Amino acid sequence: MSKAKKSKNEDRAIEKTRPDWRAWRVWRLAVAIVAILAAGLLRAPGTDNALYVVIPYVVGVFGAIMAARSLLDLVIGGEGRHVRTPEEHRERLSRRLLVGGVGAAVAAVAEVIHVLAFGAGGSYGATATAASGGVPHALLYVVLAGVSAVLLVWMRMDVERLSL
Repeated sequence: MSKAKKSKNEDRAIEKTRPDWRAWRVWRLAVAIVAILAAGLLRAPGTDNALYVVIPYVVGVFGAIMAARSLLDLVIGGEGRHVRTPEEHRERLSRRLLVGGVGAAVAAVAEVIHVLAFGAGGSYGATATAASGGVPHALLYVVLAGVSAVLLVWMRMDVERLSL
């Protein structure tokens, strides 16, 4: 067998061992990333000056983006510095989805607590009211972060059930 044919056959064999990206319901991850990034663009009262709202948000964004990277490595078959088995990729993806989901959920709950404790104006009263979007932005922030959390955790449950 010629060298070119052998190489093509090896490539086909590798392709068959990689999981199909459609099986991972990639739309959930894409919507979750868009939702959490959109939440960060809002001027919700807690996002200006409350670290207990900002830090979980950053953790949620980081987890969601790293989960996307893990999924890409799994589907493409990352041939970088670290060669991992599909099972190791699945475990990494599962952990990152959990980090993103928990971060987004905690950010949503922290925003609710912030609005309940300090009102729609934030902790600085009237000055923050003019700068922040008030209750509508806070509500939209909570909904977007919550949607992101639900989708990330839902995808994690599917990842846990899939066998590679």
